[in-house]
Amino acid sequence: MSNYSLAVLALLVALLLCLVWTASGFAAGNIHPIEAVDPIALTRDLAFATACFILLALATFLPVRRSIASVMATGSGLLFVGAWHLLLGNFVDDLPVSLDIAGAFALPTGAGLMAWGLFQLGRAYRLSRLLLGSYRKIEHSLSTKDQLTQLFNRRYFYSNCPELLASCQKHNETCILISFLLENLPDINREEGVNCGDAALSELGRVLLNNTRHNDIAARLGGRRLALFLPNTDMASARQIAQRILSLAEHVQVSDNEGVRRVLSLRIAHSIYESKPEEEFESLVQRTQAALNQAA
Repeated sequence: MSNYSLAVLALLVALLLCLVWTASGFAAGNIHPIEAVDPIALTRDLAFATACFILLALATFLPVRRSIASVMATGSGLLFVGAWHLLLGNFVDDLPVSLDIAGAFALPTGAGLMAWGLFQLGRAYRLSRLLLGSYRKIEHSLSTKDQLTQLFNRRYFYSNCPELLASCQKHNETCILISFLLENLPDINREEGVNCGDAALSELGRVLLNNTRHNDIAARLGGRRLALFLPNTDMASARQIAQRILSLAEHVQVSDNEGVRRVLSLRIAHSIYESKPEEEFESLVQRTQAALNQAA
């Protein structure tokens, strides 16, 4: 049965129960003459019963898990029955004891179930927010990160570095672009296996990440080419960073196809270029890549 059908059924059951409740009260109790009815009390109880019915309708059609909807529908239904019992008391005296007990039981029980349902709804909402946040983080990571090296991907690199370069040039600051090429990656793939080649790239990416500042951009541009963009950096500092990376990545430990740990020697070519005043980012990349191709 669909949720919509269950909601309609719950409303019909509540209305039918109130009809039976009213018939039992009028049949067994003493009916007040119309002039004896207190209009203020009648208006108050009628407003309360209407509000409880609206709450029941909202609870039954609420687009939440069926377990939470059931608790809230039951709680609001009991509230509506209790409110209906109060409304019926304006017209009938000496109601059967069973109706009085049930009416007195309905209001606090309904309120308790509604409170529990709202608590469960709050927990479900917080969980959905956490899941949504995690999904957005994963989506952002997939769209900006290279999943093998965890470096930024080519798209992110070419989208953000030009803006950083332009910002630094406005303040007369220089930027450095360091390009890396893992020269012996084809040899590693051929002799040790593709898994070892991927592990070597991953280790090189880890070294880059561990030796960058929060505003630097380390990226994998594709294949065995990586790059490190250093805003507001001079050539001397950039050379120190490059030498530290090359030293740490010279020998890395990886697992081969059989899971055995091995030490690989990485042969890494690199080139370092400083940005010129008013130079476009694409020009800086071309100069760096041309020098790297010559070095390789």
